[in-house]
Amino acid sequence: MTKLSDVTGNYTDADHANRPAAILTDTVITLQILDHSIRMSAGCNTLAGEVRVEDSKLVVDGVGLAMTEMGCDTKLMDQDAWLAKAMTQRPTIQRSGPYLALDWGNEGWLGFTRSDWQVLPGGTADPDKPVSNSATTEPGPKDPS
Repeated sequence: MTKLSDVTGNYTDADHANRPAAILTDTVITLQILDHSIRMSAGCNTLAGEVRVEDSKLVVDGVGLAMTEMGCDTKLMDQDAWLAKAMTQRPTIQRSGPYLALDWGNEGWLGFTRSDWQVLPGGTADPDKPVSNSATTEPGPKDPS
């Protein structure tokens, strides 16, 4: 993997058996990869920041990912803190078809499956409507309106 644009899209974690111990078993992790940034959610806060790929490693630029400050259950906030720190430790990023993995070696790995929709620049997404990919020719759910 040499550039983030090779894996742009929306992903949902898929491999619950191999999660790092710090990730709660009933948490759904979502990951959105754009050309130069990521957004993640693990059940409470949203993490976001500028990233790049360097030698097949995901590198967070600056001091780390920004994180919202929602007041959640302590276990969820601890999980968010672990994820924010782990993302600064340059996990290996690998893709095979619709699957994506972030691998921290002995610390464990997260496996994701690409979601069936993708919002690209120029597209829109409203949580109350189907995704519109009108700016692209990629297949995806169409907005009936």
